[in-house]
Formats: sequence, C-alpha cells, structure tokens
Amino acid sequence: MINFDGENCILLPNFSRNAISTFQLKDLVNNNFVIETKVEVDWKKLNPEKQRMYGIVSLNGQDMGIFCNIYGDVKIVTAEVWTQKDVGVQNEIKLEVVDDILDIKFIYNHNKDLELVVNGKSEKINLDNVIDYQTSFLWIGCCNNNLGTPNHLTGNFLGNMNYLKISAGEKVFLESDFKRVTDYKVYDKSGNGNHLLKKFLNEEGQITIF
Repeated sequence: MINFDGENCILLPNFSRNAISTFQLKDLVNNNFVIETKVEVDWKKLNPEKQRMYGIVSLNGQDMGIFCNIYGDVKIVTAEVWTQKDVGVQNEIKLEVVDDILDIKFIYNHNKDLELVVNGKSEKINLDNVIDYQTSFLWIGCCNNNLGTPNHLTGNFLGNMNYLKISAGEKVFLESDFKRVTDYKVYDKSGNGNHLLKKFLNEEGQITIF
C-alpha cells in the first residue's frame, strides 16, 4: 500500500533515459489498454473549491485517466479522455459511489470507446479522434505535477492505493502492489522495467528523471 497525503505522487515518464523499459508509455497509449486499481479515498479531505478533480491515475495534458471528487455529500469517480475536432472536447464518465474502498477499471479501446467500472457499477461512452497522448507522463496520485501546473489543477490525491495494474491485451505494461519500494522508486512486477519514480526536485525545482 502507498499513502498519498496531498503532497506526494509517483510517475512514469514518456521515455526511458536509461533504456530499461521494454514497453514504453508512448507505445501503450496508441493501443487498447486497461487500468485496474484498488484505492481507499479520504473523501472528507477532498475540496472541489480547491481542485477541479483529484487524480488517481492520469496521463497529463488534456488529462486522461481516473479521477475523483466530492460535491456536497455525493462521491464521484470520473473517467476522462479528450478528443479533437475543431476544438478539444472533454469526454467524461461520472459514477456516483458510496464506498471508501474502490475497485476501479478504466477500459480504453483506442479511438472507439471508454468504459469505467467501479465496484461492479459500469458505464461506457463512444469515442472518435482521441488526441495524441504520446508525450504525456503517467501520474499516480495526482493529475499533473509538472513544473508550472496551476495549483488548482495539480489534483494531488488523498488516500491509499493498494494495487495498480495496466495491461494491453494479454501483455502487462506495469503492475505493483507497492510492497517493494526505495527512497526514489516503486518496483514494477511486470518485467518491463516500468518502475514508478517518486517526484524528486533538483535545486532549480525541476522534476528529475533518473
């Protein structure tokens, strides 16, 4: 399990500087893929006046992934992806939930449809002309912590994550139960070398990828 306290997050860049990844993020986003995660949300600490959404698993830019927020007493989990015609179009699935512990599936069929499943409850939408996410980072526990992101869009998550798996067909892209970690990395069990990195800032405040 990993705890997100509103300050920390982990990430996977869209390239492998040390050439250790055998299945890169830029290749995943042009395929069908499924994100599966189990989280416990600290709903009482979420505030829609401070954050548009809180990121659980996100590809940054025109954000794609799994998010949550609370509106009054209503707990919402959202799946989002953007498409492009004359202008960008935000495509969302919003599911109301009642539980703190959530088993979530984000099922993406490239340029065809998106399905969100939360504790067995599901909804699907059709898609066309999805924007290019090849240059995005994969963020776990936030929407986007890149330098320059406005505070109300960082979406730093509050709660625990017990499990994360991302797969493309029969091939697992990334898998972690967060039991094997160092000061800088979270171990990827898939065998692809997609170890998640803890956000590390250098003296200039830039995110360092190593």
